[in-house]
Amino acid sequence: MKIIIIVIIVLVVLFFLREGFLILVEYVSDKKMINEMVEEKLREQKEFEKNAYGQEHFMEMKMKFVEAMMLKYGAKPYFTKRQLKLRMRATFIYNDTYYRVGDGKFDGKDYIIISAIASQDYADVGLMEEVAAFPWDLSEELLEKEVRYIFELEEYPEDYPNYEV
Repeated sequence: MKIIIIVIIVLVVLFFLREGFLILVEYVSDKKMINEMVEEKLREQKEFEKNAYGQEHFMEMKMKFVEAMMLKYGAKPYFTKRQLKLRMRATFIYNDTYYRVGDGKFDGKDYIIISAIASQDYADVGLMEEVAAFPWDLSEELLEKEVRYIFELEEYPEDYPNYEV
C-alpha cells in the first residue's frame, strides 16, 4: 500500500514538473517570438523611413553625426571662401590635421569616408587623403568609436573589422 502511495506521489510530482517545464519552454519561446517580431518591426520601420526619405537623407544624417562627434572630441570648424562658395562639406582641424567627412560607393555599397591632410594649403583647396572608410549604417556607438580611433584617442583593437573597401 505504501508503495502505491509513493508511486502516485512520484507520478503527481513528475506531472507537475512536466507542466512547469512546458510552461517555461512556452514562455521562453513566446519571449523569443516577441523579440523577433520587435526586430522585424524595427527593420520594417527603417525600410519605410529609408524609402520615404531616401537613403541619401540617412547618409547625410550619419555624416552629420560623425561631424558632431569630431566637434565633441575637440575638433574646430575650418572654413575657406572656396568651401563656402562651392558648398563643400565642413572641414575640421584637430591636432594640426584637417579632416573632412564624405561618402563614397565601393562595390555597390555606401561608405562614410574620412579624409585628412596636415597641410593647410591642401586643405584650403579641398585636397585630402582618405584615412578611413566604414559602412554608413554602423550604429552611432560604432561611428563615435571610429572618430576616437581616427583622432587617436583610442587605439584600434586587435579584432578591428576590415570593412573591405
